[in-house]
Amino acid sequence: MTMEKENKTLIQKKLKYGIHSCSSFSSSYLPQNIQEDKPSDQASRWSSDTNTPPQFITLKLERPSIINNITFGKFEKTHVCNLKRFQVFGGQDEDSYLELLDTGLKNDNITESFSLRHHLNKQLYPINFLKIVPMQSWGPSFNFSIWFVALFGDDSGELTQSCIKWHKEYKEKETIRLCLKHLRQHNYLEAFESLQKKTKIQLEHPLLTELHSILVKDGDYIKTEELMKKCMEDGVFTGYMSRQHPKPLWSPLILPDDVPMEDPIMTPTPSPLTPTADPDTDPADSSNTNEIQVTIPTQPTSRGGHQLVLDYINQNIYLFGGWDGTQDLADFWVYNVPANKWAQLSGDTESEGGPPPRSCHKMVLDPNYRQIFVLGRYLERGLRDSQNNIRSDFFVYDIASCKWTQITDDTSAMGGPSLIFDHQMCLDFEKRNIYVFGGQSLFVFPTGDERPISEKKFSGLYVYHIPNNTWTLLWEDGEVKTVGFPPLRSRTGHSMLFNTNDRNLYIFGGQRKRDEYLNDFFTFNIDTAEVRFLSDGNSTGDAAIPAVGYTQRATIDCKSNEIHVMTGLNKDKDKDKRSGEARVSNSFWVYEIAASCWSVIYRNENNEPGYWSNRQTVEPRPRYAHQLVYDEEKGIHYMFGGNPGGKEGKDGRLRLGDFWKLVLKRPQNSDLERFCRLIIRKARFHELKSDPMTALAYLQNDLSGSVNHDDKAEEREFRLLAGQIFNQENEIVGHQLRSNLFDKLVNFFPVDMTQPMGNLLDLIPLESKSLAEPTQILPSKEKPRQ
Repeated sequence: MTMEKENKTLIQKKLKYGIHSCSSFSSSYLPQNIQEDKPSDQASRWSSDTNTPPQFITLKLERPSIINNITFGKFEKTHVCNLKRFQVFGGQDEDSYLELLDTGLKNDNITESFSLRHHLNKQLYPINFLKIVPMQSWGPSFNFSIWFVALFGDDSGELTQSCIKWHKEYKEKETIRLCLKHLRQHNYLEAFESLQKKTKIQLEHPLLTELHSILVKDGDYIKTEELMKKCMEDGVFTGYMSRQHPKPLWSPLILPDDVPMEDPIMTPTPSPLTPTADPDTDPADSSNTNEIQVTIPTQPTSRGGHQLVLDYINQNIYLFGGWDGTQDLADFWVYNVPANKWAQLSGDTESEGGPPPRSCHKMVLDPNYRQIFVLGRYLERGLRDSQNNIRSDFFVYDIASCKWTQITDDTSAMGGPSLIFDHQMCLDFEKRNIYVFGGQSLFVFPTGDERPISEKKFSGLYVYHIPNNTWTLLWEDGEVKTVGFPPLRSRTGHSMLFNTNDRNLYIFGGQRKRDEYLNDFFTFNIDTAEVRFLSDGNSTGDAAIPAVGYTQRATIDCKSNEIHVMTGLNKDKDKDKRSGEARVSNSFWVYEIAASCWSVIYRNENNEPGYWSNRQTVEPRPRYAHQLVYDEEKGIHYMFGGNPGGKEGKDGRLRLGDFWKLVLKRPQNSDLERFCRLIIRKARFHELKSDPMTALAYLQNDLSGSVNHDDKAEEREFRLLAGQIFNQENEIVGHQLRSNLFDKLVNFFPVDMTQPMGNLLDLIPLESKSLAEPTQILPSKEKPRQ
């Protein structure tokens, strides 16, 4: 069974095959000409009578087929009955379906194709029936319509029959393993041994069989602890530990303005820049009225749309620019991590030959050459109609000499991008190339009138080669790099990261139009120019990006091969559940590159101002337009500022000036070893409760040492155990207690070593199906003999 065979055969099933609708809700009609794709024919569609789920159609295939792709044709223009959301299921019979897809169609006239799930238990899965279930139409009160459907895959008999045989044998084996598990759990050992001897099917890995014998049969808790410790030392639990989410630990370095904090970083110190009254001056002494002192700011003011870059070698973080709610800024700061102290390098970089005030720009830092590059800025709409205003300046700051240099006053004149904002930049410090992708470029077009017209468009992917000061356009917005794959669409509010291991740019998320939010996820190899889509934005596989929204902030850890994402603005797709307005979220996601899997490790999306006023010393409130940098060597994130959104951020022009450190604390082997020891000793404690004094001594001398007394929940549970010594009502003891403990310990072992996860009892229906009519043994006209 090879994947190369899957795309050779076209299986195009028209909707005339096996059409069913949910008749309890509505009836559906099927025109004859739906067998052909006729985008200009209003009648060429399947349509439901109502828009109330469940409505569905079932396609019965001519033969078992492995379907890996489904294509939907559409009407020649947008239509209110198009499917905004639908699900696709497949199965070998009509009573058992597997979800293959959950997505939606764009409301346009462009044919769309989607990859379907076609594996089960890591094997190709042939289906006989495919069910399409509409969930929502683009018109809120309109019925559902499907204009044309084509299925693609492989229906070769040799392949599908071998797959069907494999799945049948797998189901038979798993059924027996479930029976073995049930018999052993309920101590039916004779039946267990007889079934295992007859079928020669092993329930689990021999190591787990040994654990069951020691723990459940012999009740030897000491040997159980020793065996679990040995498994830990032998790396048996490595897979389990790798799947554990780290715990986020936030530490405030600068608290919000309305929270007092006694810290040297928060205390202003005198300096010759800002005038203040002299505390030693006598107000009655007129001779001292002109003597003043100034105060240097000791930390950056509140802002959003700024930039941070990290020099991990020298442990410095640089901050430049941003918008404070009223104006763009041109101040330049450095934060020294070991000293936990900010210092202002410049109050106005423009006066020192550097960039003018700006926001929505991007910066990258070359740690080897100790240079910082600055490109792009947001320009107010009223200033965009002047050619001089939209010149794309490009600056570099030399850290060693503390000097700014303008590389060019217009990158577009050198073959680079026009003035852009909300783009992304990455540095390949090995080859000294800067990659710039996305954002919106500004242009001015003459109209013949006195006032020219300003326009903007999405910018493509550019590379700037530092040594020879040259720009190259690698692809334009909407360009198709590989036939059969989606176009590479530029966007704003996205993420782009460079992985030094595989030499790929990782690009995902962002906003295209006012109501168009992109969920694709792809890589671009900077050496081979190969584009690979990890998710096309429609599929629901492991690589499909979660609801990270747009304006999210992302970092990459090339050592652990992970991408970290802190969310920003989100636009809910389901307007039935929420208003559909953009909202600020507060969650942190990790993408494991090798496993192609996303996981959320932190989420708190409470947007009530009163709630966050009580938590501002514990964790940062939700925001966007903030900045996040990552020290890969030490595994620490730093986050500064942003816009809290809502009425505070928009009408009140509030910007944030808090500064946070985030450490992702990962569980260690010692943590798992202690936890296993704790649950083992808890079980033994419950067995000892028949002798209260022995149980109490065990609780004090043995169990107490396994408790994390700094964990409030764990400490509280430990204290409650003492009160249970003389309360033994409904107590689970003996075989059942030890069997339950065994099931808990099994969860730490690799899945391919363990007993089945399912339960035989769950497969038994609450009520048996009865025949609709009594079965007649004899023909109705024939009378039985007397």
